[in-house]
Amino acid sequence: MPSAERHAIHTQKEVRKAIVDPWRRLSDVLGLARQGSRAMKMFSIALVGLLTLMAGSAHAAMRCGTGLIDVGDKIGKVQEKCGMPVAQQSEGPTTRYGSVRITVWVYGPDGGGYRYLRFVDANLVQIELRREAPTGRLLPWK
Repeated sequence: MPSAERHAIHTQKEVRKAIVDPWRRLSDVLGLARQGSRAMKMFSIALVGLLTLMAGSAHAAMRCGTGLIDVGDKIGKVQEKCGMPVAQQSEGPTTRYGSVRITVWVYGPDGGGYRYLRFVDANLVQIELRREAPTGRLLPWK
């Protein structure tokens, strides 16, 4: 048998050992193998959906020097850790946003991108990375 074929067989065995066997052990523990392939398919779909939801629920944080800011931080804490933004704009309180004050700060450029921070009533609610530099009006938030 040529070397390439032996390598391919070896790789297939590694894939089976790393992916397929643990999946089968999990289905055996849960009793899915006894219930048939339909139960196994439903379990697979549910697991993929759960993993997708978990990946989507992660939220952004931002490093400023040695500090870290996160959603929920107050505007004063952000300014203390990150300094003054390169651009900022505030609007409100108005009835358009339900009587709250909306503030957008922009930091950057950092690695080719700008960090857009949105505050509602001086609380950080969103951190977004954008490639475009701030120009003109920052509000309304796009």
